[in-house]
Amino acid sequence: MMGHHQEGKQKMMTRNELIGALNSLTEHQLDKITETAAQYIELNKIEPKSCPKCGSTCGGFIQKGFQRGKQRFACKDCGHKFTYDTLQLTAHSHLPVVPWVALISVTLKFIPLQVTAEQLQVNKTTVFYMRHRFLMSLMEMPDYKGSLAGIME
Repeated sequence: MMGHHQEGKQKMMTRNELIGALNSLTEHQLDKITETAAQYIELNKIEPKSCPKCGSTCGGFIQKGFQRGKQRFACKDCGHKFTYDTLQLTAHSHLPVVPWVALISVTLKFIPLQVTAEQLQVNKTTVFYMRHRFLMSLMEMPDYKGSLAGIME
């Protein structure tokens, strides 16, 4: 996640600039962003490639049940237990994957926070933080770095 104090001091993207950037994307690009982000958070179907603690890739992982509906793993090398979404969009979220996928779609359609909160049946503040996390993750998607750059709020 990007902080307020960064080297290179990126220009803060205003709401209008963000809307302009998203509006400049084609329907195909918006669909691709939605699809990529949905795949990105559909994490229970894919096994991790490395341990988030020790970085091991060769020791393998043991499935250790589920935590909040997410597959939990244990690293064979260091024994660290983690869910696959560690350091990902849904990390530390108490919500299942379905609201996250819905959030992506409504965010790209500029649906207001209050309406989104009612649709997802969560608090408006929760939707704000979910949306912020999603928009920040857009900047990290390699295919869209040229289209969406700068700090988004």
